[in-house]
Amino acid sequence: MELFTKNHIISVTSNRTEEILKASTNLLCSMCKDSHDRFISQEIKKMEMFIFLLRLLECEEIQHNISTNIINRNTYQIFLQFQKMVDEKYQSLHKVQAYSKLLNISPKHLTKCIRENTGKSPLQIINQRRVLQLQRLLLFYRLRIKEIALNLGFIDTFHFVKFFKK
Repeated sequence: MELFTKNHIISVTSNRTEEILKASTNLLCSMCKDSHDRFISQEIKKMEMFIFLLRLLECEEIQHNISTNIINRNTYQIFLQFQKMVDEKYQSLHKVQAYSKLLNISPKHLTKCIRENTGKSPLQIINQRRVLQLQRLLLFYRLRIKEIALNLGFIDTFHFVKFFKK
């Protein structure tokens, strides 16, 4: 399957086509469902698809590295479990130690696995997920800062503002 962007063609392995189509459909449905308005601006749609394509490219790069044995399959499995947990628990869990405890591995080993697969630290992945949700909340909802802070798991607006000043 090939995905077309403005100036590029992204080839995707056939064994992942169904997964990618399902993710694309879910993304488009959530974009429509998350909006209070009937019509989402073209810019918001473009941004959401761009974020999706970036994640897709990142996954494809990891798949390529695994198939060429650059990345250990065990560390990849840990990365996948971690990524799934972050997507499910980013509002309540903000520390690497909490995720490593759930995965029954040391924080050091978790960091090694995540860095090997993404080049980023686990904390960067957690914070990126929180920022992505912040962007979604700002784009699709008319919420006060306090409501957004609580949705993202911050105790109060002071900690929320301090986090995003970094």
